[in-house]
Amino acid sequence: MPIHEYVPLEPPGCALCCYGFERLERLSDAALTHCTACGAPVRRVLGAPAITTGGAHLLREGHLAKNGFTQ
Repeated sequence: MPIHEYVPLEPPGCALCCYGFERLERLSDAALTHCTACGAPVRRVLGAPAITTGGAHLLREGHLAKNGFTQ
């Protein structure tokens, strides 16, 4: 399940939504329209994806051969 980010449409909002908040939701769930704590209108914003590094060693020939793959 992805983490969605929300920001208030009309600041200041409450302590939960004044700087924005994150919520773990299913893709099939409808976007929130109001803060769950104070009822202020909020909107979903696009966040940066999580990019992991260090996976290049998994594509080396030695690692592939060890796991039964060949080129």
